[in-house]
Amino acid sequence: METGLQEGNNATDGTRVVLAAGVSLDPVRHEGPPPLDGGLDPLDEAPEHSAAVAEALAAFGYRAWPSGGDGEAPELPERLRAAVKSGADILVVHIAAHGLLARAGSGGLYVVGSDGEAVDEAVDQWISLIEDHPRADRPLTLFLLDLCYSGTSAVLPWHQRLETGERRAWVIAASGPDEPAFDFRLSRAIAMVLRRYQEATLRVDPSQRFIPLPAVAREISRVVAEMNLTDGMDQRVTTSRVPFADQLDHLPFFPNPLYGGRGPREQMAGLDEGTFPLLDEGLDVRHFLLRAAGSEALSQMPGRGYFHGREAELADLSEWCNGGGGPLRVVTGKPGVGKSALLGVLVCAAHPALRARAPGLWWRLRHTPAANDRLAVVHARRRSLTEIAESLARQMGGDVSRSAKGWGVEQLLALAQDGAARPFTLVVDALDEAERPSDVVFALLMPLLNARTLDGWPVVRLLVGARREPGFAPLLEAARKAGGLIDLDVADSDGVRASLRHYIGDLLAVDTPYAVVDGAAVGAAFAESLADELMPARQPDGRQPLGWGEFLVAGMYVRHMLDSPVVTDTNDARRVAREVPRDLPGLLDLELRRPGSHPWLGPVLTALAWAEGMGMPERIVAHVAGVFGTGVGPAPLEDVREALDAGRFFLRQAVETDGNTLYRLFHEGLAEHLRARPRQGGPQQAQAAATSTHAAAVVLRSLLDSVPASPDGGRVWEAADPYALRHAAGHALASDSVDSLLNDMEFLAHGDPASVDAVLSSARSDWARLVAAVYRASYEVHRPLTAYQRRQILAVDAARHAEPAMGERLARPSGWAPVWATGRGVALALLNTLHDASGRLTGVASASVNGYLPPSRRAGTRPRRCGI
Repeated sequence: METGLQEGNNATDGTRVVLAAGVSLDPVRHEGPPPLDGGLDPLDEAPEHSAAVAEALAAFGYRAWPSGGDGEAPELPERLRAAVKSGADILVVHIAAHGLLARAGSGGLYVVGSDGEAVDEAVDQWISLIEDHPRADRPLTLFLLDLCYSGTSAVLPWHQRLETGERRAWVIAASGPDEPAFDFRLSRAIAMVLRRYQEATLRVDPSQRFIPLPAVAREISRVVAEMNLTDGMDQRVTTSRVPFADQLDHLPFFPNPLYGGRGPREQMAGLDEGTFPLLDEGLDVRHFLLRAAGSEALSQMPGRGYFHGREAELADLSEWCNGGGGPLRVVTGKPGVGKSALLGVLVCAAHPALRARAPGLWWRLRHTPAANDRLAVVHARRRSLTEIAESLARQMGGDVSRSAKGWGVEQLLALAQDGAARPFTLVVDALDEAERPSDVVFALLMPLLNARTLDGWPVVRLLVGARREPGFAPLLEAARKAGGLIDLDVADSDGVRASLRHYIGDLLAVDTPYAVVDGAAVGAAFAESLADELMPARQPDGRQPLGWGEFLVAGMYVRHMLDSPVVTDTNDARRVAREVPRDLPGLLDLELRRPGSHPWLGPVLTALAWAEGMGMPERIVAHVAGVFGTGVGPAPLEDVREALDAGRFFLRQAVETDGNTLYRLFHEGLAEHLRARPRQGGPQQAQAAATSTHAAAVVLRSLLDSVPASPDGGRVWEAADPYALRHAAGHALASDSVDSLLNDMEFLAHGDPASVDAVLSSARSDWARLVAAVYRASYEVHRPLTAYQRRQILAVDAARHAEPAMGERLARPSGWAPVWATGRGVALALLNTLHDASGRLTGVASASVNGYLPPSRRAGTRPRRCGI
């Protein structure tokens, strides 16, 4: 049988079927009001809610499986088996009914039929019907179970042991394994969420063909959490569990209504969209393409390159990329001077996946490197040491998914020396914008740089783009001594001015009023005057040199001119050029003061100045912008979307693991300015000024407000946005609030383990330090596991630290809590555990760092371990 399915459970537009069953009790069995003696509620509204779910799924292309006439509940197993064997590619099974756990035997979950008796087959048998016959054309199946105790079927032990990519059955359950479900909350939430996606109230990036299943499940959980607050009685949605880092965006259950293939990854004109999955996320191909093109300020896609000047630097670095010179080059200079643009054209020419697909960005330049198949590139902005190392490892051929202990210098060096004599070339741009950049220098880059083969040759060659900062002193000094330091602030003013003039002229030469004969003279006058203004032959008395990159300011000001009424006189063009602001913040203020500027633009851009990682999703932006706008609650989502569109020239976009579009400011210098001087406003002036001193705490509080509340006053972290799970710890660190966040046991279970571990050393109170010790005790074990598994391990480690109360809080949703545990030889001072699976570790040498000598002890069993 031919289907629309591809290998690896990926699917195109295959046949979609929904089997929806709402099971009410037979009217003969009950008369009058619902029983008060513990008997079964008749569930008269079950068919109505099931029909609503089926109707919502119909908008996603699902056709209803025949009901089989009246008395459907006794026939439910037969109908389900028929649907499974129907030849459908994708099946959704929705059941709204009573659920019953077997009191003996398997303890499995059964659906209660209309006769008040359990049907003959347990739900786990239906899941087995899908999973036990992988060669029998079984459909990808999603079970939506609105039953009491339905979480039992979501967490079947044998099902959890299956590799994520091998599973064909998935479950979204109304409640936990031992918990009741109330008032058809799951069914109501499913219908509501699916309608919101169709109406674009909820949306994922247009580049995503399917709405990722975890995103749908999370939104359903959020709606159920809201119902818990209004209706009372806590109910937690339970879903099929997967390891923390596993991705499910290949599952085709919900086609994206906004899909158009024109998201951030596909907007590169002239590039095959098949290229992008081949490139590692850390490479951030959009960053390098746009900076190489030089057209970002005009929101033009990089089909053509506008790079000008830097001839000597291009010649030197092209020769270096081809293997000449020493192992290190560092490109430095002020914000916006063109570090990323220079590295961008080099990467686009040298990277095999980009070279042939973006020739317009580099082919006309006099000096460019050859293609290099041993090249790994990382855009370090807002990335941690771990993320940078893992990105390099993936690009160097390492299987990161199989390395639970992460990637360090030794592993990267092993990859670099695997079967090739030529050194690996590593490019790290925006090093100064990484998280804890000095750690990246000392723990990663310098050790890699200093490594040598047995013959004394460098193992890697390193090209870095960064501003000058004290923490980079060893790297900058090593580059200076080797003749590899390239300072873009030191340049011939005449050459820069000429390149500026050509750059501005090129920006005006395509599809603008100044590209035609009548406007050419005006455009030329503007280009010449603007270049003279930004890079004068002689600095006027009292004027400071431009503190920002001339090309960056020029590109943004050209966009401002093109958004203004057309200039028709050369004198007016020169006057407009002389009014250019002297820095990027001045250009921002020019935009904010423009008539018709969106009232939420300032607060939205200020919110994005605090964005971590690849950026913030809309919902988080709305919560944070609300503080800088009205100061009361989140900003209206529609206003946020309009402001994001109005400010698109200042923004970058990426795609989150759940398919949501992420936004961040296009330049770190602008983010630094807005963090120091927030732009407040909105429809009303903010009542409470968020100064730079308190802004970090305000941002954290807004971020936490985006996480649904639970009736007990806690937060439903399983329903939090991935951004909150990944970056709440970083925001807590910025606001000196780590201790408070570590007191949230649910966050410890659900938060991104790497980001939590990164802030543990900042714990201050005795309690927070104890929590940190518990978290670290088995960190390497629970790091890659599910949140459910992590909470169990943390609960045991709490008992090992003689803290049963902490263990009870951690284990509460799992139904059991350890009160005592062996293996109590734990130390509060433990920072990390170094593993040596080969068993060759025989000793550890300690070095004094700032007068501190870290103690260590070695375990005497294999695999060898050393606690630091």
